[in-house]
Amino acid sequence: MSSNSLDRIPDLCAIGRTVEWISVARNNIKTISPENISCLKALQQLVIYSNPISTLPDLMSLLPSFKGLYIYSSRLGDSSSIPLECDCGVAWLKDFEGTLEIHPTPCHSPPSLVNTKWSSITKRHWIEICRESIFLYFTLISSSYQPL
Repeated sequence: MSSNSLDRIPDLCAIGRTVEWISVARNNIKTISPENISCLKALQQLVIYSNPISTLPDLMSLLPSFKGLYIYSSRLGDSSSIPLECDCGVAWLKDFEGTLEIHPTPCHSPPSLVNTKWSSITKRHWIEICRESIFLYFTLISSSYQPL
């Protein structure tokens, strides 16, 4: 399915118990829907580099057989990466024990992680980022609260 101008991963639920490997590299996929991919119970490998995806669902919790994620290609002439929003939504990638091909500096946000090597991003970074996100969320909720 690579290089087919796809804007989403096709619905493969009908064959979800047999699909072990999907490559949708070099398309126009902007998001990966947890609903669309969670039915792929046998999926072990997902190749998604060269797509404008900025965040990923927690594939480890959605896919019991998941072992490999390829969001960066360093092949000669095909050096492409997904610029990640390194927020709470992708923190699971640091715990991923399978194969992970990721750009050495994958984060395009938040500003504190731009140009930071992936290997240097620690749990502490994620705790601080997630704490900020949670604080902002509750600040917005409380500021819009109107008692009856």
